[in-house]
Amino acid sequence: MAMKCATCGQTFLSQEAVLLHIQSFHNLTAAEAKFVLVSATTWSKDSHSLFDREAVDQHTRQTLIVPLSASPTSSTYDFYRDSGGDVHATPGFGPHESLHTRLTLSQSCKEALVEQSPVNARRVERDAERSKMWFPVGNEGYALKQADVIKIGRFKLTVQQMVLNGPAKVPDYTAIHDERPLLEASQPDLHCRICLGTAQETNRETDGPLLLAPCLCKGGSQAVHLVCLQTWLKQKYQVKNDRNRFISCKPPGCEVCKAAYPSSLQRPEGSVALHSAVPALEPPFLVLMIPKGAGEARDRPHGERFVFAPADSGEKLRIGRSSACELRVNDVSVSRVHATVTYRDGNFYLWDEGSKFQTCVHPRGPQILPNPGDGVRTVDVQAGRTVLSFAMIPPELLEEHLRPPRRQKPGREEDPISPTSLQTCDAGESPAITHAEQDTSPVDGADEIEGAPDRNACSLH
Repeated sequence: MAMKCATCGQTFLSQEAVLLHIQSFHNLTAAEAKFVLVSATTWSKDSHSLFDREAVDQHTRQTLIVPLSASPTSSTYDFYRDSGGDVHATPGFGPHESLHTRLTLSQSCKEALVEQSPVNARRVERDAERSKMWFPVGNEGYALKQADVIKIGRFKLTVQQMVLNGPAKVPDYTAIHDERPLLEASQPDLHCRICLGTAQETNRETDGPLLLAPCLCKGGSQAVHLVCLQTWLKQKYQVKNDRNRFISCKPPGCEVCKAAYPSSLQRPEGSVALHSAVPALEPPFLVLMIPKGAGEARDRPHGERFVFAPADSGEKLRIGRSSACELRVNDVSVSRVHATVTYRDGNFYLWDEGSKFQTCVHPRGPQILPNPGDGVRTVDVQAGRTVLSFAMIPPELLEEHLRPPRRQKPGREEDPISPTSLQTCDAGESPAITHAEQDTSPVDGADEIEGAPDRNACSLH
């Protein structure tokens, strides 16, 4: 497979030729720079920015060698994909579709970092979202953290809450947290919008207080009894509870102003839960936020929440399209059993189950590229329909290919390495022979013969 120099874009037939080219023409040696091998695989079909790892015959593969040094021109590279599907690296934003992936050399710790490049404000927000950088979940799993965004096919989940220890508490099934105490209605002309009772007719023992503005409604529809609201939410929003291990519910919201209700209200006597059907759970438990679908605006205006509270470390949460999965996602891009979540060693872990379109996690910060001697050799990144794999070139390989210049024999001058002496692979041309392969040694005894022709000289007839 041909390899490309990321600095100038020239293509060669071998890794040794690229390294010699970088040393000779870009003046970068193994002591001055870190050399990163980047393998790019692009799916020929553009479908919702997905990458089908099963369609091997429809993949376009490239290999780039990126030198990272302290020089401003070679310390940071951004990757982009042109209209033909080829991947390039440039010290800035490319003229084509950006992959929002950056390879940079940290000036503080002198480590190679893989991070998400800043979004160009001139680009359309929709295109930037489609090509956002993701980390595929490998065979070793991924330790989940709160606020992590998980991509399953073209579907996205968010870790809204993660409780690992402490007392029992009610899961946060809504993202609305209103700390302000809600005032009671004092105007006699206000009516409860559910039972139509006035403030004077309110029975605090049965109806509870008449509250003002539990949502964003204004005017006469802003007042409602606390008990009336709790009863209506319990009937309207059903909670699916499987042994307090798998709980699914829809966040309650106002049908008038479409605003989400908070999970609890702050009253003078303390916090009062609005949705009484959601029980308090013993840690550990995990809350996943499921966004609303395209055609579910009426049925699920604020998405859905799924609570996973494992009884032991061997229990799994299966996510997929199959009806046997605890968290079922009915989407064509999701495999039957796409991913699983387990609890072990005091944390929740996400695993990919060999899905067609992979399980990915949005990066929360830069990823340090491991050294060749570490256990993990590569860092994989998915940006749309392209997967980039970063790996450091081992130092022993650099020492083998980037040898210091050989000593010249007395009385002889050796020509410097020229561009034609490297194995280039241009379109329509055959690769040239390397300088090391050229036979420049004279025949035995040729120097003693006076007037012997020079074998390396070009004669014109």
